[in-house]
Amino acid sequence: LYLDTTYSHPKHNFVAQDAAIESIASQVEQLFTERHVSTLVLLSCYSIGKEKVLWECSRRTNRTVYVNERKHKMLQCIQGHKGVEKSSSIIDRCTQNENETNIHVVPMGLCGEMWPYFQPNYDECAKYAEKLEGTKYDRIVAFMPTGWADATNWNKKNAVSKRRVDLDQVQKREGDEKSNRHIDVEIRLMSYSEHSTFPELCSFVEYVRPRKVIPTVFSGEKEFAAIEGRFRDMIDSKRAKQMFVNSIKVNDKKRAAGTNSTTESKVSKGEDECSPEVACMGLARRKKKNGDDLD
Repeated sequence: LYLDTTYSHPKHNFVAQDAAIESIASQVEQLFTERHVSTLVLLSCYSIGKEKVLWECSRRTNRTVYVNERKHKMLQCIQGHKGVEKSSSIIDRCTQNENETNIHVVPMGLCGEMWPYFQPNYDECAKYAEKLEGTKYDRIVAFMPTGWADATNWNKKNAVSKRRVDLDQVQKREGDEKSNRHIDVEIRLMSYSEHSTFPELCSFVEYVRPRKVIPTVFSGEKEFAAIEGRFRDMIDSKRAKQMFVNSIKVNDKKRAAGTNSTTESKVSKGEDECSPEVACMGLARRKKKNGDDLD
């Protein structure tokens, strides 16, 4: 069984995907009920993935979602699957007009870095909002849905991070260019992934009971072995042993076939097929007959 082992460590036990989607969408919906403040919502995404989050946020708020041209082309590629998964038609709820909506999709790294621990990027969020024409936002709330949200205690403690950003300082404006504006930036880490959690992987392996689990995501030989070990008690050991025995039998047959082939070859060349001892005795007899030295 070739297994997606992205989250193959016991510490990766985040909430179910449906629960994560519900949490993000309800928070976005709540933000837009606060009429006294103009809010820009940023949804962090990779090139592909998290369409379910975009779909539910759009549906719950009855708003379109802004995506750039590159992301729009990506979403065109998956719309043919809307009969299987409704969120695959998210492109129908998207716009490429950044001023049409206050829900924007941004690259995953814009709002913060996750390695080696969560580091929010308040200034980049503020710069993004400031370059938009039209609405001048008072607040930015960015969501970063990722399975690494709960990976460390640091990430858990800093899952909601806030800072008031001086736009003049960020944009390096001086003198008459100053606007004396600030913007409140809040970045929320959300436990969400398209990959399976460790308990989900265990449940799957226990159900399938393969002869062997082959990790597909690992950093090196040491981690490969460690991952194999975590699933060792869940595999079908009887079948695994039988497979091992069968492989030995196959190798024995191959060796036997190779020996027979060599013998036949020697016979066809007129060579004697005998043990080293017999060969030495024959050589001794020939030497004695010819009067040769036996040493």
